[in-house]
Amino acid sequence: MSTDRLTDWLQQQNIDPATTLVMRHAPTEPELRRAFGRIAAEERAVFETYQAYHNAKQHDDLLKATHLVSCVAYGTGRALFVGVYTVGSPVPPPHSNPDDDPSCRRLMSLGVPKSSINQEWFDLNLLPPSAIHEGRMLFEWSGGSSGGRSWSRWANSKPSDGFPIVERFAASVLGSPEPVTQLRRSSEAADQIPLEQMRQGARRFRRGDCAGLFEPQSCRFHVLIDGQALPLKYVYACATDQSTDQFTTHVAIRRLNHLGLTIIDLKAQAEEEQEAAQVFDAEVVAALNDPDARRSRLKSAPRHAERKPLLGFRFVRNADVVAEVKDRAGDRCERCGNQAPFNRVSDGTPYLEVHHKTPLARGGPDTVENAEALCPNCHRHRHSGPPDS
Repeated sequence: MSTDRLTDWLQQQNIDPATTLVMRHAPTEPELRRAFGRIAAEERAVFETYQAYHNAKQHDDLLKATHLVSCVAYGTGRALFVGVYTVGSPVPPPHSNPDDDPSCRRLMSLGVPKSSINQEWFDLNLLPPSAIHEGRMLFEWSGGSSGGRSWSRWANSKPSDGFPIVERFAASVLGSPEPVTQLRRSSEAADQIPLEQMRQGARRFRRGDCAGLFEPQSCRFHVLIDGQALPLKYVYACATDQSTDQFTTHVAIRRLNHLGLTIIDLKAQAEEEQEAAQVFDAEVVAALNDPDARRSRLKSAPRHAERKPLLGFRFVRNADVVAEVKDRAGDRCERCGNQAPFNRVSDGTPYLEVHHKTPLARGGPDTVENAEALCPNCHRHRHSGPPDS
């Protein structure tokens, strides 16, 4: 049997994909997220403690599961294998007070709330045969449901997918830095296609000179050619004079690897952005709760936000700037002076939106001086209304 997919590998181990939950851990606590790969590699007791308790969504799914495939986020749209666990019944925490347990104390030092730890735990036991693959098997992650801390999918939820294995490493990379590029690579040998041929395909696609090669519909993968993101499958069809039912997207990607083109997975990108928003909100809360550390970091923080390529760019904002501006404003809008319209359900803080006076897109700095905390009405006025006199 081929083992090009995680589900194939599970079946070889006599594990039923229908009752196996695949979980991609992505902590929302900023400090824990930064250290998580290393913790999985070097502090296994802490990692096991982390994955023993879950939010409501994963808790309900684990009640139905016989096995758990545990993995960690490792680049956009990728999951790095950690191990396969048998799933036992939930049990009370092995401690009456998390402060008495070294692993719990370690998690709390990295921002995990004590209330999260002090709930039902699942009895998870690592299957020894899976340990030899720890950190060595990288597979495609095409999304799932989020319980806030982890993303999960049933192993058989998309039979046509099956979690394709995209790379097998000679040694474990668990704990090593995540790849930061969105360029997809494959170790498989494939026929190569010249760059100029793809450029000609892009020109044909823009002109609409590809009648009969495809029926227009939404495309998950886009390729960046000459500064423009275009639907990969359609451009490839135009470049090779093949209709889209004559090849798969993965074949096209393999044939383009050598060109160094950026290939963007829109679905993975959307999921990454959702995760990034959760992490950013958590960073703001953490910064609000530690003003001394926040102000110390602000002294050496870069003035301009990092730009991240997507279909276009997004700015990676400084959570300390947002926290400092909100702290300065208290519960009052810095334009109209009115009280914030409500408090956030998540943390009870006044709902104000941080606005850059000179937009980041126009070269404005990501600094406290260039930002103000506004009520939603005044924020809309800043963007759409006349300037204040």
